[in-house]
Amino acid sequence: MPKSISVSCYFCDKTFLISFKRFNEHKKLNWNFYCSVECLRNNRLNGQLLICDNQSCSRKFYRSSARINLEHNFCSRRCSAITNNTGGLRKKSLKKCGNSFCSVLIKHNRRYCSSKCFGVAYSFDAAQCINKTRTGIKKFYDINGRIPYKLELGNLYKIARKTFGTWNNAIIASGFSPNPVKFANRFIAKDGHKVDSQSEKIIDDWFYDHKIKHQVHVLYQANSRFSADFLVGSSLIEFFGIYGKQKRYTELANRKIALAKKLNINLIKLFPQDLKKLDRVLGGYLNLN
Repeated sequence: MPKSISVSCYFCDKTFLISFKRFNEHKKLNWNFYCSVECLRNNRLNGQLLICDNQSCSRKFYRSSARINLEHNFCSRRCSAITNNTGGLRKKSLKKCGNSFCSVLIKHNRRYCSSKCFGVAYSFDAAQCINKTRTGIKKFYDINGRIPYKLELGNLYKIARKTFGTWNNAIIASGFSPNPVKFANRFIAKDGHKVDSQSEKIIDDWFYDHKIKHQVHVLYQANSRFSADFLVGSSLIEFFGIYGKQKRYTELANRKIALAKKLNINLIKLFPQDLKKLDRVLGGYLNLN
């Protein structure tokens, strides 16, 4: 019984003998037959023989199709650096000045052609920021009937700080009076309750408008140093306006939450984003329609 079988090379069609063991292995794994390593290597080549674009080199080299650049190809990083650093290809990297009113071409690592263009472009950007800030604040006021807090407008706060210096300056420039400093003055709600902030006034007025009996500044327990913003039925309600923004404030808020859990008190936590949806948030907690 013969120990080998005749097969044809997949690349050059040359006939050669291989063992039955190798033959069965190739068939099982769906491999092609090659008479030599050179035929195997040549069959895998799918690129082109190129000439280096560095004029002082002009060396021939092979590159696979996936790595061929449509514009320029170099045999090494050294040739690429030499050509670019001597200005051979730098002209194609030029771009227009960042000032939209200027057409001067500059190097790719610069943004403006001169300090004058920088000043013009910055002034133009500042004008856009001023307009965007005023529009955002006025739109918020038209929808909610009050001026926004800095945390309620997201990235607009950063734009306002950059343009006007402070958030209150942005409010004044938009034609409104800024909110008083938090806790500096008491706010009077519709029912006469004195609360600590404009946000708490909004919540208190919501209770009043829905004819819900409520109390303000209620202790968690007798002789406790902690008091909740509101009490409705057996539920305490806290407005955590700057939770996660100030370390000390967040620590005290977490201690209140832990105390409520220890005393088995139903604590309803409200945050700035909840002020726009009190009907849904408090309505669900208080079983209101």
